[in-house]
Amino acid sequence: MKQGTYVCPYCGANISTRELAKTHVKQVHRDKIQELLLKISKRRLRNLTNKGVNPEEWAAGYIVAMFYSKVDSTF
Repeated sequence: MKQGTYVCPYCGANISTRELAKTHVKQVHRDKIQELLLKISKRRLRNLTNKGVNPEEWAAGYIVAMFYSKVDSTF
């Protein structure tokens, strides 16, 4: 398994794991989570809530999956 780091597209921070990247987004870039939650439909937000998914957790994971680049640290 390759090891790598996640690079934050907003501040350039190098983060070692996906979970830490999600935590970073939630703590440092909370405004980006709010922007994303305002853009999704009310129906989707309601469906997430009905499924027991925390919308902020979902948004942080979405941001990490879509906008973070994983950099290979093995040379």
